Amino acid sequence: MVPEGPPRAGRERAGLEEAAREPWIAPVPESPCRPHVMSACGAAGFTPDVVHHALDWNVTAHLVAHGLGVALIPRLAQLTPHLPTAGFPATVRALPRAARP
Repeated sequence: MVPEGPPRAGRERAGLEEAAREPWIAPVPESPCRPHVMSACGAAGFTPDVVHHALDWNVTAHLVAHGLGVALIPRLAQLTPHLPTAGFPATVRALPRAARP
């Protein structure tokens, strides 16, 4: 998920590696979701610069909407409607089963 507007306006897909230089909002270190975010970024060839942590997907989405960073948020997360964000599938290379957290 990224803030709405340029440079991503009108895009339907993006490679995760395109967010390598962005500030990131990630799950708190204790979250079972954090290893998935870190592994996906690692598979895309970078370690995210985590500037904010959140316990809840809605909080994460609001931080993104306010331009404080980008995030990976599951498609099934229940988010507040009409946030000024752009969500599109990130192209992530599948990890081999042995490398999965």
